Amino acid sequence: MLWPALEALRAWDRKAAISAQLYMSTSREVKGRILTIYGRDSVLIPPPVSVKTSSPRQRVGSIEPGFFLCVSRLMPYKNVEAVVQGFTTMPDQHLVIVGAGPGRNRIERLAGPNVHLVGTVSEPELSWLYSECVGLVAASHEDFGLTPLEAAAYSKPTVALRWGGFLDTVAEGITGVFFDEPTPARVAEAIRRCSKTAFDPRAIAQHANRFSETAFVARLRDEVGQLGASHPTRPD
Repeated sequence: MLWPALEALRAWDRKAAISAQLYMSTSREVKGRILTIYGRDSVLIPPPVSVKTSSPRQRVGSIEPGFFLCVSRLMPYKNVEAVVQGFTTMPDQHLVIVGAGPGRNRIERLAGPNVHLVGTVSEPELSWLYSECVGLVAASHEDFGLTPLEAAAYSKPTVALRWGGFLDTVAEGITGVFFDEPTPARVAEAIRRCSKTAFDPRAIAQHANRFSETAFVARLRDEVGQLGASHPTRPD
């Protein structure tokens, strides 16, 4: 019964899309979807990311520095299980998982002694975890990869799934390494590569600055200014 209404809404949506003078997208993944669905190109302007690395820090339990960090909701599409299983094959590496969700019980059953689930943490605790980790692990399917930029603000590299928004927020060989599939074996192999790579902390931090609020405002003003110049407002 709803099908005719849905078709009418889709037709209206496509007509409205054609009328827009400019499309802006947050990542290459979203840019591709706009092109596929609406047949329109878009200007890529990543959203601003604000991380205050000088904020207060609070140690989390008895966790020792030198671990890999995973900040994620514990949902199936986040692929945290694959990350945990990857670490079970590397007893010399330690993983700390921040986040809550329906998958926690299963992840706890899969976790070995080198995996620690700390649940939801405070901002000072999260700041400490970012500052004391050796790198971040991000295995989820995301339109925009936020956590690698948070890690980069602390000059820490990321081991990320080669998909979606991570292709924009992780610079391979500069701010991290990729794995092609969210499987335990691929995760483990990428962790080993990351551990053997000598990253430049300054280059990682500079990468994060490209996504600052200041950079976002400047780019947005520039695009809007160009649009106004090419489509001047006509007097009534």
